Amino acid sequence: MPPIPESIPERDQELIQDLLDQKPPEFTDLTLTQHEAFADSVLDDGNHLLIAETGNGKTFVAEAVTKKALQNGDNVAYLVPSVSLVTEKYQTVSAWTPEDATVNKGHGYAQANIVVATFESFYEAVVRGYANRFDTVILDDFHEIYSSHRGANIEKGISAALESGMELLGISATVGNPHTIARWLDADLTISSEKRAVPIEETPVETTEEKYAQQLARLIRSHEEKGPFLIFNNQRSYTESRARGLSKLYQFETDHNVDFEADIKEAISTELTDEHRTLISMLTAGVGYHHAGLEDGIKELIEQYIDEGVIQCVCCTTTLSYGFDSPVQSVIVADLKHWTGEFIGVYEYVQWVGRAGRDADKYDQAYAFCLFGDENASDQFQFDTPIEEKDLEDVETHLSGQSTLRWLVLELVAYGWESDQEVMEFIRSTLYWSETVEQIPQHLRTAMDVEPGKEITDAVSETLAWLTRQGLVNQIVSQPQAEKTRYEATDQGRALVEYEHSNWFDNTIESVLSLSEWLSSQEGKLTPEALVQRLAAEYYHCDAGLSMTGGGTLGNWMSAHDLADSEGTTAALGCWLWCEGMSVGQIEDRFGLDISGFAGTMGNLSTAIESLSHLFTPIDMPTEPEWLGTLAAQIEAGVPGPDMYLLDAADQFGRYRYNTLKDQIDTTGGSTSDWDPGVEAYLIERLSALLSENGESLFLDTVREAESIGQVTSENVLDAVSEWDPSNDSRAAVPFSQSIRSRDSDVELVRYHGADESGGETSGETERTTLGDFS
Repeated sequence: MPPIPESIPERDQELIQDLLDQKPPEFTDLTLTQHEAFADSVLDDGNHLLIAETGNGKTFVAEAVTKKALQNGDNVAYLVPSVSLVTEKYQTVSAWTPEDATVNKGHGYAQANIVVATFESFYEAVVRGYANRFDTVILDDFHEIYSSHRGANIEKGISAALESGMELLGISATVGNPHTIARWLDADLTISSEKRAVPIEETPVETTEEKYAQQLARLIRSHEEKGPFLIFNNQRSYTESRARGLSKLYQFETDHNVDFEADIKEAISTELTDEHRTLISMLTAGVGYHHAGLEDGIKELIEQYIDEGVIQCVCCTTTLSYGFDSPVQSVIVADLKHWTGEFIGVYEYVQWVGRAGRDADKYDQAYAFCLFGDENASDQFQFDTPIEEKDLEDVETHLSGQSTLRWLVLELVAYGWESDQEVMEFIRSTLYWSETVEQIPQHLRTAMDVEPGKEITDAVSETLAWLTRQGLVNQIVSQPQAEKTRYEATDQGRALVEYEHSNWFDNTIESVLSLSEWLSSQEGKLTPEALVQRLAAEYYHCDAGLSMTGGGTLGNWMSAHDLADSEGTTAALGCWLWCEGMSVGQIEDRFGLDISGFAGTMGNLSTAIESLSHLFTPIDMPTEPEWLGTLAAQIEAGVPGPDMYLLDAADQFGRYRYNTLKDQIDTTGGSTSDWDPGVEAYLIERLSALLSENGESLFLDTVREAESIGQVTSENVLDAVSEWDPSNDSRAAVPFSQSIRSRDSDVELVRYHGADESGGETSGETERTTLGDFS
């Protein structure tokens, strides 16, 4: 292995050796990539771009740059392309930083020495004015700048660092035009000559008319010694169906000492569904799946299983294409085309297959199998060219599009770029400007009919004029001799920016304006159901994709409130059943629906509802409904309003344990127990009555009999119930249009424990019903 370069300053040599000494024993020498980067003066002042194959030690170079910055008294922003990588990099960096250095993840811009965050978080911190104290910025695996979904935000984050004069180190494995990017970053460029640590053998496999699961099973059976396997698919539905089919056709050796059911129960916030049970069955066959629609706990569990060798095959979408370093020997690309029918990018393909053979201590050879049915695939993906030598697409700007440029200009004006000249100063830091103006050869610039950059300047001027016409910015009257035109964001303009930054959905300014107009038209008549239906129609992440047809009580209620199609079903199930605490199993059994992903949809809806508070801030908008925040919390939790107190006050108590405890109270209470006020009462009232009648000891015994509730959680519940006083709960009730509970909404909550005799009963009779009576 190459030594530390003697050509660099002795202090830098000592820094590198000190960092090596803090690593595990296998990190005794530098890789060729690291040697070349240090020999190219990556630790000197100025910007640097390092392009190297996966697994060749780019992260160590970034850590050395970070360490030197700390020694110089500088602060560092360590940026990664996804939230999932923040924790991983935070742990890596924290392992060697000195004790007096403050390391935060995703926050602490005002005081931390190192912040590990996403590009989007950093961009927002810079433009809001609380991240200019950073001196050095690490751009880790920034090649997701290719992405049509996230590329614009990554470009803005890098541009913010450039405009602020921060020093940059970019590291990446898959950039098709590194010289172009280096010129944009004004960076010295190191392209490592080192081959990939574990070479990848690529094998194209032509598809047949058989089902994909059968083809995958046959492929794996022919290469079973090359596992574990990671299989990339272009849709969530394929990810699940192929994993399910494969698990029936091929049995991997697994660690059968693992209690998959107990692990899944611990990982989810709801009770087990049929889909969860199917996943458990698949795991016993050594197969799992992974996509963005899964609960976070299950995704983490699947990653843990493959990392520990518990399972041998995972079907996934792009969720595992970045930062997944588990010991996978083979990658199978099942879909070389997007769901639109267009080929995926070569950079995507290279990134996916690059997940194979990440552990050089375990493998000396990795494998990539790509299924193809289009004869053009061979030319597109250059099957006759080694993985590391394939020609990749160029990284291009995402800010030239009308929608992204409008957002950028509005954000800049809202955050204090007060003139057209200041806006242009920021844009001159973007790849948009660099590739359009600065990287045009001088002789071509001279031959151009118009001044280089005029096209962009005109586009910015047109954008400012459009934003002004929409009432989002105002032109400030300046002195006649002023050479710049000053602007300020209106209340509505600032509201739109805050809304955009408070959620991760694909918003256009036009779509948010339309949503604002709709909210304004609902003044005085907005209902939770109508709101949920509108958001489900706006964002596919907020639509469960289920449609109820026919009559029945639910169908009749939906018709009465103009709820239709999948968006209306989402509103009905969410507002009337989910928020009432009806279990997933009960909903599935009653209506024959698969709602295993419903918790994720409700989580997305909660985010969307919370974001709406920003749109109500302009003075010409209606007053924000007092119940909006409560609706967001209830949609997220899936628990009746009064029982939200239990989730807030009792640690480790979520919807799943809520339902198991409710089932336990139904068993021990009911119409035969004098102490139980009945199933029309809320769980908090029934627990209050249980405590009042039976005392703490029997209360704890009863609660512990509920599934998944142990000693600690039961004591948390006891403490919460003991301290409950409904007169102190000031949360606004959500005015749902319907309810599956027969209890009158104006009947006050009853606190039985510690109450005198007159306070132990409700006034008036209410009809007792159960969820089982609902049809």
